[in-house]
Amino acid sequence: MPHDVKTFEIQREKLNNVKIEVMQLRNRLSRQKRVRSLNERSLAAGKNRSRKVEGLLSEMQLDLTNLKTRLQDELRELGKQHIFSAISLIYYSF
Repeated sequence: MPHDVKTFEIQREKLNNVKIEVMQLRNRLSRQKRVRSLNERSLAAGKNRSRKVEGLLSEMQLDLTNLKTRLQDELRELGKQHIFSAISLIYYSF
């Protein structure tokens, strides 16, 4: 094989190796971009879900507070009725 042809073949092989490396790096970069995009979408969806759950939790806490207040009012009212009933019994029994 002549020297010029051999040199040309070596250069062509080096060029092909560089092209292959560039293609591999591009593929890796495109995969990373896809993964990053998916992760960003997952993060956004997670933040939305988190905001919804926090809203629901806040609403549930408010409902619980309201229910406790209503229960205390009802118990207080029942206690007054119980006392009124006891006084009435004592008053009317004599």
